[in-house]
Parts: sequence; C-alpha cells; structure tokens
Amino acid sequence: MTDNISIEKREKLNKLLHLLCKNQDSYVFLEPVDWEGLGLFDYPEIIKKPMDLSTVRQNLNQNQYETLNECLEDIALIWTNCKSYNIEESDIYMLAVKMSNFTKKKIDALEILKSDDDNIEEEENKSNDQLHNKNTIIMEDKIRLGDKVKGLSHEGLEKFINIVQTLAPKSIDDQDQSKIKINVDIFDKESFHKIETEIDLILNNIEPPTKKLKL
Repeated sequence: MTDNISIEKREKLNKLLHLLCKNQDSYVFLEPVDWEGLGLFDYPEIIKKPMDLSTVRQNLNQNQYETLNECLEDIALIWTNCKSYNIEESDIYMLAVKMSNFTKKKIDALEILKSDDDNIEEEENKSNDQLHNKNTIIMEDKIRLGDKVKGLSHEGLEKFINIVQTLAPKSIDDQDQSKIKINVDIFDKESFHKIETEIDLILNNIEPPTKKLKL
C-alpha cells in the first residue's frame, strides 16, 4: 500500500495516539471490544467495522493508511462505534463523547490538519521576517546617528560624506548645491554600523562642528 503520510505528520499522529492512550478515559478503548467474552452477541450486527486505539497504532506502524485522513477517520470511528452501540447518556457513551472532544482539541493543538505546504509557507514567512528584522534599522539608531553627525566639524562632515559615498552612494542627494541630504533609510544594517563606527573615530579626533548636515 502506498503511504502518502509525511514523516512529520506520522510523528504527530503517533504523538496523538500516545496522548489518547494516556488519557484516563481511554481505558475501554485501548483494545478491541471482547464482545464474545462480554456476551454482546449483537455487537457484530450493529458495528460493521470495529476499531480501537491499539489497532489504529498497528495500522499506522504497518503503513496501512494511505492518507492522514484515513488514520483520523479510524480514530473517530472508535468513538462513533461506542455511541452507536451504547445507550445515550450511559457512562461508556459519555466516555466516548469526552474522548471525541479531547481528540479534536489535540488535533488542533498538534496542527495535524495543517498542510505541509502551509508549514513551508510559514517557514518562508518566518525567514523573511527574520531577514527583514535583521536588515531593519530602528528609529532609535537613526536618531543616535543623526546626533553624532551634528557633532562633526566641517572636516569631519567631509570625511563622513566620503564614507557614505563609498558604502551607500544611493543614499546621497546632492541636487541642491547649498546642502547635501542623506537618506538613512537606504542604509542596510551592515553599512549603517560601519558608518557609525567611522563617525565615532572621527569624533574622537576632530574638533566640534561648524556646519550642520541635514539627514
């Protein structure tokens, strides 16, 4: 039989079965119903496809399920069979109701029904967000850089402009002959920190400013 269940989904199904078996209400669903021993001779007539947790686990381990839904349908069948055979509101009927609700919550918690494509897309979005955050310069950094630039002398400003022209030439707008504008938003984070480091070196060796630079 062809197994189309991914390794990740298989691990989650095994985790689900483990949680179901550990639930204190699952004790009557762990093994096949011993209808002969219990004298339930009409059981085979009412329940056409008996199912229990040990059988589901065995089927999963032996690759008997072609799809994820086949396995989940067998798990759901355990609770359905119980409710079909037993009187509504009976103790065992209510156990099946509780286990059914527990199963749905765990399926959601484990994100078992989430497609592999969704997982790939989520990882890609996460990577993009991380890359964006990695290259994003926060406002506090921009303000700090601006304050440092304002502390540069005329000679220091010339050095600063030369550094920017080297590291981030597209950020410079010199169309206005009376002043030079620098768009800090164009800096990538690496260039930003290199430029800030150079400014710190300049500030340690150059006199206070005589000219302002607009950022």
